[in-house]
Amino acid sequence: EGPEVCSTEYQSECETVQHEHDVEDDVVECRNEIESKCEDVTSGYTSSQKCSDWPVQKCDVQRKPVKKYSPETSCKKFQLSCVDHHHVLQCLDLRSAMKQRKL
Repeated sequence: EGPEVCSTEYQSECETVQHEHDVEDDVVECRNEIESKCEDVTSGYTSSQKCSDWPVQKCDVQRKPVKKYSPETSCKKFQLSCVDHHHVLQCLDLRSAMKQRKL
């Protein structure tokens, strides 16, 4: 059985926060419509119209207020107090130990 070896380890903890921004942006709005084209058709003494229909998509671009998000990542380094006990490394997060002491 060997002696217990104490050490201080460091780890990093990162978090990303999304910052919201109100901006104006081009927004496209589309709709489906039916277009028609008619021609006069004469046959002998009578005339009539012959029409063709087809679908089309029409779009408009408008400036509108929208929300956009930009990520911001920050990292913090913190200490762990570790003991090597019989080749098993046991570590204590010093942040939680300090919080308990303050209570």
